[in-house]
Amino acid sequence: MNQPDAPEPTEGSEIVGRYRVEELIALGGTATVHRAHDLRLGRDVALKRPRTEGGQAQHRLRLLDEGRMLAHLSHPGLVRVLDAAWEGPGAPYLALELVDGPDLDATLASGPLSRREVAVVGRDVASALAYLHAEGLVHRDVKPANVLLDSSGHARLCDLGVTLRDGEPDPHGRPGHTVGSIAYLAPEQVLGAPLGTPVDVYALGLMLLEALTGRREFDGSPEEAAWARVHRGPTIPTSLGAGWTGLLSAMTCREPAERPSARAVAEHLEAMLAVDTLGVVAPLERPAGRHRAPVEAQELAATVA
Repeated sequence: MNQPDAPEPTEGSEIVGRYRVEELIALGGTATVHRAHDLRLGRDVALKRPRTEGGQAQHRLRLLDEGRMLAHLSHPGLVRVLDAAWEGPGAPYLALELVDGPDLDATLASGPLSRREVAVVGRDVASALAYLHAEGLVHRDVKPANVLLDSSGHARLCDLGVTLRDGEPDPHGRPGHTVGSIAYLAPEQVLGAPLGTPVDVYALGLMLLEALTGRREFDGSPEEAAWARVHRGPTIPTSLGAGWTGLLSAMTCREPAERPSARAVAEHLEAMLAVDTLGVVAPLERPAGRHRAPVEAQELAATVA
């Protein structure tokens, strides 16, 4: 079947492959994301390209890794890859599913969310993380800017550019350089210890705490923010209630093995939402696998009401 002719691009617009590049919607440390219009299929996408300043070769490699990884993943809590090109004018790029809503970082600039809104976002992200962890992957950069909110209030986890296989060294890492966002690093990341899936649970715990309180727990200079969590846990207000304080305390334990799995977190938050809508508490199952939930996490279902 012959492809239909593409519409003529607007004069002066940038064309990358079959995409007309429109406004900038995200600017990260290694890549830019623009809204773009697919001239062949007539739909809008998010076009992700590596930044051209310092470290361009590294940025290209990360984009390539992300595209190859996303091509083999499918979960409603992850942003889908639709197209990719590594060679040619404007390449490399990824054409990603466009989530037509703000990221959580921009949303929190207006203040904290309601507890129900945080439970929905946390459940969605924890479910996506549980899927990644079951695939043997560690996201390593869970933070509000990497969580997109769609029009229904559901969350999508994005930016898998630094995702690793659990237990494998970083192929793009440098000695003495920690990958991830300082404000959400787990203690073992700061210390340079081997990393596993618990780093994502810790980061998600800090993100949910920030969404509930409207303040970032570990702030200040990069060095101060990084080392503070090695010496203390986050301050979790008792006013949040036993369900939230118990969950967040478990997620941000300094010992990785004492944190619940992402699956247990998703199930607990689903139980909290059930309390809100049905007046009943769904029991949490003890998660299987290497990282077992501590007793505190298993008992949370009894305290959410």
